[in-house]
Amino acid sequence: MLRSRLAAAVISLRARPWIREAEWTLATGVVALLVAVVTFQLWWANPHTPIVPEGGDYLVNLALVKAMMAHGWYWHVPELGAPFGLNMYDFSPVFSDYLHFGLMKTFSIVSQDPILVFNAFMIAGFPLAAMTAFAVQRDLGVTRAAALVTSVAFSALPYHFLAIGWTHTAYYAVPLVAWLVIVVILGRPVWTMHGRIPLPTLKVAIAVFIVSGASVYWTAFCFVLLVIGAPVVALVRLSWQPLLRGAAVAGMVGILAVAAQAPSIIYHARDGSNKSVGVRQPFESEIYGLKLADLLIPSQHHPLSFLANAGKRYDTTTTIPAEGPSMAWLGTLGSIGLLLGIGALFRFGLREPRVLPAAGFVSLTALLVSWTGGVSSLIAWFVTPHVRAWDRMCVVIGFTALLSIGLGLDRIGRRLKPEAKRWRRIAIGGGLAVLLVLAVIDQTPKGLRSEAFYKAQTAVWRSQQQFTAEVVYRLPRRDASVLQLPYVPFPEAGPQLNMPDYEHLRPYVQTFAPVKWSGGAMKGRPTDWGPEMANWSTHGLVIRAAAARFDGIWLDRRAYADQGAALTAELSAVLGGQAPLNSDDGRISYFDLQPLEREQAARYTRAELRVLGDEFVRPRRSSGAPGLAASSRTQRLNGTGSAPTAHSRSTIPPASRGKSSCEQSLTAQSAPLRPQCPSSPLWGAAERYRLPPPVHRSSSIAEYLRAIRSSSSSRPARRFPSTRAIPDRTYTFAS
Repeated sequence: MLRSRLAAAVISLRARPWIREAEWTLATGVVALLVAVVTFQLWWANPHTPIVPEGGDYLVNLALVKAMMAHGWYWHVPELGAPFGLNMYDFSPVFSDYLHFGLMKTFSIVSQDPILVFNAFMIAGFPLAAMTAFAVQRDLGVTRAAALVTSVAFSALPYHFLAIGWTHTAYYAVPLVAWLVIVVILGRPVWTMHGRIPLPTLKVAIAVFIVSGASVYWTAFCFVLLVIGAPVVALVRLSWQPLLRGAAVAGMVGILAVAAQAPSIIYHARDGSNKSVGVRQPFESEIYGLKLADLLIPSQHHPLSFLANAGKRYDTTTTIPAEGPSMAWLGTLGSIGLLLGIGALFRFGLREPRVLPAAGFVSLTALLVSWTGGVSSLIAWFVTPHVRAWDRMCVVIGFTALLSIGLGLDRIGRRLKPEAKRWRRIAIGGGLAVLLVLAVIDQTPKGLRSEAFYKAQTAVWRSQQQFTAEVVYRLPRRDASVLQLPYVPFPEAGPQLNMPDYEHLRPYVQTFAPVKWSGGAMKGRPTDWGPEMANWSTHGLVIRAAAARFDGIWLDRRAYADQGAALTAELSAVLGGQAPLNSDDGRISYFDLQPLEREQAARYTRAELRVLGDEFVRPRRSSGAPGLAASSRTQRLNGTGSAPTAHSRSTIPPASRGKSSCEQSLTAQSAPLRPQCPSSPLWGAAERYRLPPPVHRSSSIAEYLRAIRSSSSSRPARRFPSTRAIPDRTYTFAS
């Protein structure tokens, strides 16, 4: 009796339309997930090793995921940018990804491994994109079977495979971008009246929320398409209604986008803007613009050799390669859909609210907006250059093109009249299955992943992880700090010779130990003290780093033309012939500063060590302008021009180049660490810096140096007699 009642309840529940839709939506997600698993050959992958290849921004994303799991969110990362920590408020694009990080925060309930969580999110982007596309197409009238095929094909666009590693490649919000624009074109209601208060409909509210939290680019694309498309439709129909609907939806998108940036806006209002981060130039919108050829010419990774050769010839000869080769290709099915939609637009126009011409209109508008030298260039020159990667509009065009394919398949299916005979339904279902398989094969890059790739990736990652563990094991205490060389500005510094960008974040990602790393300090802020390392010789840098409580030096040798040989020899000599700990691949060398810290503790008082360390990590900029643009020396440290070093001779001021005869007489074994003459570059730039406000008595630099030099064997006094202070050159001491 109970079993029969349960069976009857299940049958009754499945009879409801929304249950059937949910089942088909879930089935679409499962098929897309299987496509991702097979394409990436995930059975060979190690879940605790990144599935994305080296390079790109994945290390930043991993660092933010780890910070979010450790500290609740990613606004402040105390383990990076030592000793002050990293504030992400200046890098505002990440604040528009709150939905992505919210999903990863949910995944972290199951696992506390940031790499596993990030891998899961990257793969989850495929079923999420497919399910969102299916729901949108069903709302626009596409049948279930056709919507399943085109939705899975949309989740497997070449862009998804080739750009994986960035959070925005989980483009599940893109179908909602197109849906919001199409809803305005079709004249559907976007708000309802509650008394005298107009409120958005539930569907519109959900879509706007997802779009505004899934990437700043999808938000910007939606806003621009509405602002341009709604007036055109209003003009064609000679009606104010499309304009009002478009303004309402664009206003909601804009309000939520600004709300997402609220933490960054408040921070800038309180601490001032940072003109060194996120600098964009208008001409970049043309470099990263979209071309029709990018959409239609096959990928150089196509499984058919003659098509791959055609794509390779184009990618290697074009002068504007955009973000990456073959990323914007729509696939054969999407290319046909693009032409079909635009053809329907010219055939039927926009006077009547039809879905196929509306999809074609969105495709054409998106193409004209993102076209190299098109509307995107006008936006960059006269509105804002911060949205520069307009080639990402290929995902929006890809969805509307596949929507056109779905509508076309429906039209063909209705002509075949499948309800008449069962074999026709079976034939149509088989044909759709074959079409899906061919579309996936056509769009999937050849040789994307293999067993050899995952084995090599795992071996390299484990080797690096083991080296990081050895370094952490040598550190003396909790909250230890490591100085990373060379100095690399954060973010978006670019490669430093053979050292990829964001490599200084790798040890933070690869260990759960509470170690602070100097890499990752936000450039353009007072906490970004790295450029001032160019003022010190190797000897001066090392003793100040130890006084600033750095317990070791992490040297990435790939950033140097001589593979760091000269700097390694200098560091070893300063540290008494210490042999560095080298990674297995020879890329990283680590020097232990603990013996030097103990020697300094025996020679200096705490107040003197604080002064010496603050010279290193609390310098006063010689220029009043914030950021790294204060001098050409700091620009060279950004990676432009000659190879960057911590304090290369090309970047040291002329007065500090080389060692004075007094400093050359100092050796790590016999000579005291305390400077013995005022001409030493250890103190040559000290008068340009100032420490925090006084605690007790203050003494001028000249008096302080005189007191240190006058004490040979005895410890210097904790306080010095007061003298006439030199303006802006005051050091302070605690008792």
